[in-house]
Amino acid sequence: MIHFIVATHPEAKPFIDFFKLKKRLEVTEFEIYKNTKKDISLTISGIGKYFSAISVTHTFFEFGAIKNNAWINFGLAGHKTLKIGEIAFVNKISDKNNAKMTFFPFCLKNHGFQNKNCITYESQNYKLNNSLSDMECSGFFFSANKYSTKELIHSIKFISDNEKNSIDFKNKKIIYDLIFKNIYKVEGFIKEIHEIQKKNFALDIKLEKIIKKFSKEKKITLYQKNELKKLLQIYFLKYDKFNNDLFIKDKNPKEQIESLKKDLDYEF
Repeated sequence: MIHFIVATHPEAKPFIDFFKLKKRLEVTEFEIYKNTKKDISLTISGIGKYFSAISVTHTFFEFGAIKNNAWINFGLAGHKTLKIGEIAFVNKISDKNNAKMTFFPFCLKNHGFQNKNCITYESQNYKLNNSLSDMECSGFFFSANKYSTKELIHSIKFISDNEKNSIDFKNKKIIYDLIFKNIYKVEGFIKEIHEIQKKNFALDIKLEKIIKKFSKEKKITLYQKNELKKLLQIYFLKYDKFNNDLFIKDKNPKEQIESLKKDLDYEF
């Protein structure tokens, strides 16, 4: 399943209409919508990184506490030079008030958008720079990272203001039109995420066999097994066939994992 996390109703409404999502009336803590046939849910989190983080956790348990679903944060963001209406894919997340909350989402090869860093602020940032400015991204990723793997956690931002212009954030129609006319551009991305999910499920058996074989040859901790599984999932996103020489015999598990991280340019 793909879970959308969106801060406000005006930002969410275009997705609700486009994907024909129906509100779950039995849920009261957050507004949650879903389309069972398309395997999509949408949660309106409220503004701010804390609400975003809590909404992810609530959604996770609301839909059966199933790990390794896909999580996508859509929303408005500011940038110094990007044009209003442009779409950016977040490839690095920083938190203005917490240096420890820095994340590196996995970048798909052909998502079709320009990659940008995103800085999450406590309140709206009026001094725009060459990073995206938002108020939810760090909280969203921090929480989603507890329940899924990086290749299934993404943030996509629609530019709402730059150093010269800004939309009227009180005008719901302007927000709706800005997002809705560009949704078709992200529809292909969403389909690709669905394909990655299917591929990951199919990989589970294969990964268990590889890890089991590696574990027999070398002593490996449960934590290292989980790290290795994440890295191998990334490996198979990049390569179709497994290279039997991937594991070097004279390296211990820790060295092997670090070598894989370096080869895949991956950070946990």
